Amino acid sequence: MKKIFLLFIFFSLAEFAYCGQRYFISGGVDNNWGTTGNWSLTSGGGGGQAVPTASDTVHLDANSPNCTVNASARVARILDFTGYTNTITMTYGITVSGNITLGASMGIAGASGLTVNTTATLTSNGITWPNGLTLAGTSQTYTLGDNWTVSGTLTLSGTTAITLNGAFNMNVGGSLTVSTSTSGTTTIVMNGTGTWSGAGTLKNNLTFNTAGTITVSGTVYFNSKTLTYTAGTMSVGTSILSTVTHSNTTTTFNTSGMTWANMNHAGATFTLTSDINISGTLTLGSTIFSTTMNGAYHVNVGGIGNAPGAGGGVTLGTAAIVFNGTGAWNANTQLRNNVTFNSAGTITITTGVFNSATLTYTAGTMSVGSSTLYLQGGTSTTTLNTNGMTWANVSIGSNNALTISLSSNMNVGGTLSTAGSNAITINTGAINANGNITLNNSYAGGGGTGTININGTGDQTFTGSGVAGSGRLPNVTINKSSGTLSLASIISVAGDWTYTAGTVDQGSSTLALVGTRNFNPGTTLNKLYIYTGTTTLTGNVVVTGDVKIYSGATLVQNSKTITIGGNWDNSGTYTTSNAMVTFNATYDQYITKS
Repeated sequence: MKKIFLLFIFFSLAEFAYCGQRYFISGGVDNNWGTTGNWSLTSGGGGGQAVPTASDTVHLDANSPNCTVNASARVARILDFTGYTNTITMTYGITVSGNITLGASMGIAGASGLTVNTTATLTSNGITWPNGLTLAGTSQTYTLGDNWTVSGTLTLSGTTAITLNGAFNMNVGGSLTVSTSTSGTTTIVMNGTGTWSGAGTLKNNLTFNTAGTITVSGTVYFNSKTLTYTAGTMSVGTSILSTVTHSNTTTTFNTSGMTWANMNHAGATFTLTSDINISGTLTLGSTIFSTTMNGAYHVNVGGIGNAPGAGGGVTLGTAAIVFNGTGAWNANTQLRNNVTFNSAGTITITTGVFNSATLTYTAGTMSVGSSTLYLQGGTSTTTLNTNGMTWANVSIGSNNALTISLSSNMNVGGTLSTAGSNAITINTGAINANGNITLNNSYAGGGGTGTININGTGDQTFTGSGVAGSGRLPNVTINKSSGTLSLASIISVAGDWTYTAGTVDQGSSTLALVGTRNFNPGTTLNKLYIYTGTTTLTGNVVVTGDVKIYSGATLVQNSKTITIGGNWDNSGTYTTSNAMVTFNATYDQYITKS
């Protein structure tokens, strides 16, 4: 009885050892995968075993003949072609739940592909897979054992994100379809003719290097790795490359030899190792993370807009943005990269926000309409070199200090306004204000060495902040060939005030002078405050209302006449040179010294 029991155990273990192994054999019924008589438990063994299931390791080896996958729903747990020298005809596809090993001398016919739906190692042994390869599943990892070449479509899909690892290349001669988020250490090389498409984000290195044509279809998604163009015809149509991410990652671009249609950039860091060319719109902005574009290269664009769902945000870095086509700047994303307009086409300005870098106009037709350029405070000086074009409206200032350096004159055809509660300093050069000037900045400081030239040919209104010493301007020059300049509210000026020509309506305004400056009003004023510093007259002064010298301030008459229709209130220092001060009102006037 004991011998019988031991014999039973022996045969049971032997059966278990072969359970799950299927070898395709010669001498079976036919060459079809789906025929029971073609399968054995051992290499070259007797047939009659069941057609492989998803639990079986399938071998086609040196003892296996040609094989035709003759029906759908063919499956295997592991697919191993080691030693196989004949041909498998892929009339239908095979789904594998584990490793795949191709044979170094095998032949492949037919057009159907392989699908791998669980974590697996893929080894090609130098054989090109001529059909499609699909990597699917839920949170699976696929590891390349060597370089792969897939002549058909590589499909990256699954219920959740998948990983494609291995320090090798996945060469794709056909299309690349990314249906789920895919990341890893493998480099995907599109080296044939095909289409990149899909709603999944690719986070593996991707290279275009082909003698064929690669089509970019719809919106494709890429971030966190390196995107490289080496060779090939790129058909981009109206596609969008989206690199939007809300994580602290770096995406590297080296695609200067091609032109993208449109791009979305938002969040994280983008490093350029060559120029990026975009014929359409670069959309920017993230309210969650700032966007950084670095590299001593150009982002050449047709236009700039807001990234989907973005309400502003900041874009900064060392890469320069160049408008070199036909497009629009329509974004409330704050740009802190150098920006240049250098186009043979038309650039339409709708909304632009800029600071802490250099804004340059070189060439192009600028269609500004009723747009507004917002110059906001930042971490460094904003340099403007836009002479040659005229802005519609310009708003200067925000809740951060702002220093502007004018390396050429800036022309503003509409309203020039200030805003915010921090200092605004305008240095060197001039802003030619052809429209209204409205001071809404509330900071008790600012000014600079630049000049505001009020030189519009039509009527203009100059409205101050309403508080003496707040929202200070630098030098101001009035030089109007026609039209009337109307002054309103309390206007604070930290630089020289020079009148050259034009009609000025004082209204009920007050001019408050701060800092050290020369003063040549050239026309009648309503009220004059010497608020801080030293004011030296370089022209005669006529004031219909009061003149007030504040404590700590100095008025140097400098042999110029002063005519006052109101009161004289001196709490500071008045230095005369025996020039005349005339009080010409028909009612009582007061002189006060405190």
